[in-house]
Amino acid sequence: MLDVGLMSFDAESAVQLMRTFFIEGTNGSGSQELIWKDGVWQHLLHHGIDLYREISCALGSEVTADQYLEAVRESGSTLDSSALAELFADLRCIPFRVEVLPRCKFLHFGTTRQLISSGCALIAADRGEVGACDLVLNSAVKVNVVASDCWIEGCSLSSEVSLGGLNALIGLDVTKPLALRRGACLDVSSGSGRNGESILFLRVCDIDDSFKQSLAGGGSFCGRPMQAWLDAVGIVWADVWPQDVSVSQRTLWNARVFPAIVDQSEYYDWLWLLDPEAATESQKRRFVEADRYSCAEIALRLDQDEFYRRRAKLNSSNSSG
Repeated sequence: MLDVGLMSFDAESAVQLMRTFFIEGTNGSGSQELIWKDGVWQHLLHHGIDLYREISCALGSEVTADQYLEAVRESGSTLDSSALAELFADLRCIPFRVEVLPRCKFLHFGTTRQLISSGCALIAADRGEVGACDLVLNSAVKVNVVASDCWIEGCSLSSEVSLGGLNALIGLDVTKPLALRRGACLDVSSGSGRNGESILFLRVCDIDDSFKQSLAGGGSFCGRPMQAWLDAVGIVWADVWPQDVSVSQRTLWNARVFPAIVDQSEYYDWLWLLDPEAATESQKRRFVEADRYSCAEIALRLDQDEFYRRRAKLNSSNSSG
């Protein structure tokens, strides 16, 4: 058996999970809504709460408080014992059962490359076709796209697109010709800046960049060693990581290398990030002076409602066309 699977929660269990983490409150307009419990929200921001660790380890009628504490500590939890005790008390009443499937196939979506390869595997299983494929989801496509083994999601393509292969395009409005080398990936997402202003986050990377590998451990950015990328732009680690981030923790996940933009068309001006050796001095200065964010920050500042609204709108327009 593989130690992987699907989590399925019935209504009663889902409600108990919500009660564990939320309370009823009032938003700015006076309407009732669910809001994070103060303590839990702080735990989430500073320590993280993991489905497979703090939550799953508490499930099951035979688990004791001591066993729960030992299991989550061994898995790396940094929550204090009193916080873990509160979680255990709320979660232990949820029934937990395991059912072994008679047969299954495992497709991994953990990396950008696997997003494409696993998506193509699903298409192959559905259509009985094996080979290169393009995955276009919730997008409005008005032009021919030259691509091979690519993932295109939430995009409006009204001008020529030429992709070298193994590319991921997310949330883009392509209004003039766009050509990307093999493995180049772009993501534009709506959210709020540090002062509460509405902005767009631009993320660029290579298909095989790891967001977990550290700078000292040989982590990469835009398809080249992260240190080589910094050297090409003419900056040092202090320009992208806070002083209190230790050497072993300087990863692409918490590196402030993704610029905020105001208008969709601006992402064309930042394509040089994929090829920093060819950047002009003016472009390099603009990067240093730019309002930049890390993926860790972006994850908290994204406008998830707009994420789904855009995709639904594009999917509807494409279907009607």
